[in-house]
Amino acid sequence: MSNKTGSSHIPRFIPRGWHLPLVLLAFALVLRLVSQNKSETEWRYSTGIYPHISRVMRWLTGWVPFSIGDVLYFFIICYILVKTVGFIKKLFQKKITRAYLKYGGRKLLVFFLSFYILFQVLWGLNYRRQGIAAQLHLNVQRYSTGELDTVLRIVSDRLHQLGDVQSERKALAKRSFLFSEAAKMYKKDYTPYPFMEIRNASVKRSLFGRIGNYMGFQGYYNPLTGEAQVNTTVPLFMQPNIVCHEMAHQAGYAKENEANFVGYLAGKQSPNPCFRYSAYFDLMLYGLLEMQLRDTALAGTLVKELHPQVREDIREWQRFRKAHKSPVEYVVMWFYGQYLKANSMPSGVATYNEVIAWLIAYYKQYGANSV
Repeated sequence: MSNKTGSSHIPRFIPRGWHLPLVLLAFALVLRLVSQNKSETEWRYSTGIYPHISRVMRWLTGWVPFSIGDVLYFFIICYILVKTVGFIKKLFQKKITRAYLKYGGRKLLVFFLSFYILFQVLWGLNYRRQGIAAQLHLNVQRYSTGELDTVLRIVSDRLHQLGDVQSERKALAKRSFLFSEAAKMYKKDYTPYPFMEIRNASVKRSLFGRIGNYMGFQGYYNPLTGEAQVNTTVPLFMQPNIVCHEMAHQAGYAKENEANFVGYLAGKQSPNPCFRYSAYFDLMLYGLLEMQLRDTALAGTLVKELHPQVREDIREWQRFRKAHKSPVEYVVMWFYGQYLKANSMPSGVATYNEVIAWLIAYYKQYGANSV
């Protein structure tokens, strides 16, 4: 009599092929759970593990003269399109079986879970940190129209001082100069805030710049490669602030309102007047938009009091945006707004405008001279 022990007699609690998806799902849930504690995320990840991760990524990709992240995105998009076309083709040929759907669904789940985990570990957990408000002891809250008017007049005064000092603007057309000047503002010898320091900065021109104009973006951060991307086809006076904003993401400030504020802090301390001008100009645009919603007459008065160069730059920016308006932008911005809402920014794309709340809190904490 033989004594056989076949594996078929062992009960299978997990269906064949589902071990990896379930492990990835469990890991993703654990990441989501542990990141709910903002102080722990700040201490253990944002100011603990992340600076080392980002430094390694920049060391691996920074020396390449073009954007590795853009190339990676291009191939991912092509892969998805090819697979989608293949699926549609099989659908019309009636070759879709239950086994095919199960296998394809499992592969798709593994892909998205792997991407989610990689995204969170490499950068995404920064969405749930305490952030710049805690580091600077700012009490960010709702503000009055009077407070908005006060800080906008301070910003207007800064722009008046810089409006005639534009001799260096042409130099911004040289990308190496633009990127190196921005990188200085995040170095230990320049920034008064050690937590903003970036070693081995990696800033690159977006390969999708002209296309991006019709999609509504001026820059973005590549979390999978650590590269800060800049759309260098927008007007020159906007570019210094865009670089500083994307480098703020690189420094670990994921939320758009915070990245706007950190970018301003970096730009305003630059010895280059074009960088200071760009930082204040960006704030003025957001502030005027908010004032327009609250008090149209007061917004008009503020515009009339601006330096002539500032008014001309506002008109140029409006002409640029109008020339590149497209239906695609509305679709892209809607999806991006949903992405922001899913990452602790309930205001969606309007989160960018919330930089004014940070500015007012900063003014209240440190005074008008600090602005």
